[in-house]
Amino acid sequence: MNGRNKIIVDYLTINDENVMDVYLDAQGQFQTLKGQIQNLYNIYRGQTKIDQKEKETRKDINFKITENIPYQIVNFKIGHIFGEPVQYVARNSNILEVDKFNDLMKRLSKGAEDNALAEWLFICGVAYRYIKPNPFKIKTLSPLNTYLIRSDDVLNSVIGGVVVTTHKGVDLAYLYTPEKIYTINQGINYEVSDNNLGFVPIVEYTTQSRIGAFEPAIPLTDAINSLQSNRMDDIAQIVNSILILYGAEMDAETHDKLEQWKTLMLPDGADAKYISPQLGNQVQDFKNDLYQSVLNICAMPNRNGGSSTSDTGRAVIYRDGWTDAEAYAKIIEARFIESENKFLEFAFSIVRDVENINLTLDDIDVKFARRYTDDLLTKVQAMQQMMAAGIKPDIAISTSGIWNDPTTVAIESRPYLVKWEEENVREDGQEASYLQETSTEIIL
Repeated sequence: MNGRNKIIVDYLTINDENVMDVYLDAQGQFQTLKGQIQNLYNIYRGQTKIDQKEKETRKDINFKITENIPYQIVNFKIGHIFGEPVQYVARNSNILEVDKFNDLMKRLSKGAEDNALAEWLFICGVAYRYIKPNPFKIKTLSPLNTYLIRSDDVLNSVIGGVVVTTHKGVDLAYLYTPEKIYTINQGINYEVSDNNLGFVPIVEYTTQSRIGAFEPAIPLTDAINSLQSNRMDDIAQIVNSILILYGAEMDAETHDKLEQWKTLMLPDGADAKYISPQLGNQVQDFKNDLYQSVLNICAMPNRNGGSSTSDTGRAVIYRDGWTDAEAYAKIIEARFIESENKFLEFAFSIVRDVENINLTLDDIDVKFARRYTDDLLTKVQAMQQMMAAGIKPDIAISTSGIWNDPTTVAIESRPYLVKWEEENVREDGQEASYLQETSTEIIL
């Protein structure tokens, strides 16, 4: 459980002669990955090692409690990074085409597909998006039945993609190459058809090291589950403590009276005590330490609730772990954009003919609409100071970090920026002229 390995075969291409050899080799490697992914998915759903807990004494008291921290981690990551739909913004003046593409993605519910993809991404470190042409559709595929095949060249180039399904009780594998689609029946024989797309219609998204968000902390979450279960055992054993008699005996009649009256009469010199071992209050400190370690490893903000009269918003962000959460988010964003660009490259080749949308990767940027209003006053003041110092407004707007689409903001604000600059006179008494000179650079 140290991340998902790539599936690499000793072939540079897949053709009719070697397709079965490649598939059987890749499928053998995939079975190992599938077992790992299934295990992580089970943990995410609350099936953990504590379910196999056994006790040697008092076996009737055996609590098995799962404190599902992995579920908490995955859902926080999804909400924090993908809570708002991933947006496409114009990198130049080609705004109308970008708007048409955004409208198409909205009709295809891409935001929901991104959330589904992110869920698998944070569970097991890999996720897959399928592209279907005519009609154009996108779909998140389960990594339990999807994988890419790579060659053993320096770049580990993708030479095929596989989706395994079961149809009427028969296992079928669809192996896509840039030229062909092989339908493999139970790994024995196959049928072949042409792939008119010219590419493998499966895009892989990964985290760093292809590892799940909670995966590095599984030993700690297992320890917390064990601790919680043993604490409940301890409480139950206190309630069901064993009564020990010193210097006296108890017959059946006396036992029945004790159960009925909850009192016990003993002869002189005799004594009675309950055996009720307790784990102690220090266990809570131990649990808190384990939980804090999980949060630190998984780049999660904590809920310490510490306070200080000198606390500022920025101080709280640094103290409570939000900086670590942001650092992790930026890593995920970079990895996601790398794969998203591959998806866009494929999508543009389809929508150019199907939807009459003419775009290239040079026309578009991928943006995450997240936390743009933090320290808003500071950002606005910084933008104003840059513009007052003569920095190009487009650059000042982009650098301030207030908007996720600075290009559109700059273009649509240009008439107002011109007015603003005309009303602000330089120290030498001359009106600023930059915006007047450049206001016609971009024609709406």
